[in-house]
Amino acid sequence: MIITCNHCQKKITGGDKLRASLEKLTPGQTLRLKCPHCGQPISLTADILNEKQDASPNRQNTSTPTPPPAPDPDWLDIMLHKESGGSEVLPKALILMHDSASRATLASGIEELGFLPFFPDSVSSAKERLRLSSYEMVILHSGYEGSSLADSTFHTFMRAMKMNRRRSILYVLLGPEFHTLYDLEALSLSANLVMNEKELPMTKTVLRRALNDHRELFDPFTEEIDNLTLQ
Repeated sequence: MIITCNHCQKKITGGDKLRASLEKLTPGQTLRLKCPHCGQPISLTADILNEKQDASPNRQNTSTPTPPPAPDPDWLDIMLHKESGGSEVLPKALILMHDSASRATLASGIEELGFLPFFPDSVSSAKERLRLSSYEMVILHSGYEGSSLADSTFHTFMRAMKMNRRRSILYVLLGPEFHTLYDLEALSLSANLVMNEKELPMTKTVLRRALNDHRELFDPFTEEIDNLTLQ
């Protein structure tokens, strides 16, 4: 049976074990699994079995066919990483910052931390990447869209993101006006971390601490969700 993740819209193939678990559900019960693509929880009920049976291949389909989803925009960079000798699947970081020596310093620190950095061409490209792929870290420079964070439509987009997706992302704000590791400032801006440009040479150290804090906060909660297979 084929299941579509309601978060990343990617297809998941379920075997006989999944079907057997669904058949055991009583009305009102829910089976939860973790999407292997985006890591988000998926809730299923026994009704999905009836839906699959109703979808007869002999029935004429008069509706407009839905085009297949666009490919993951990061596939080329990931392939280049593998061809250069990297075999492991690295976590990804999305960086919205104009090309400069400072951005190169930031990218170097991120790579040392074990992340694969990606640089979207625009805000719309960044949003599309987040829709099609999963990122463990998103870094926004306050001057990416204007003179300050108040001009940033991407920051507004991140603040409005649903929590079931948002909590899996370490959201970092970078700029000359911020005070590095000042948690109250980050909280007031709906971010996980704020970082001043002066600390860019310390990127690896600062981000490692922020990642540890983020995991300590959210990992137990996420693990509890994953363990709740039946409600």
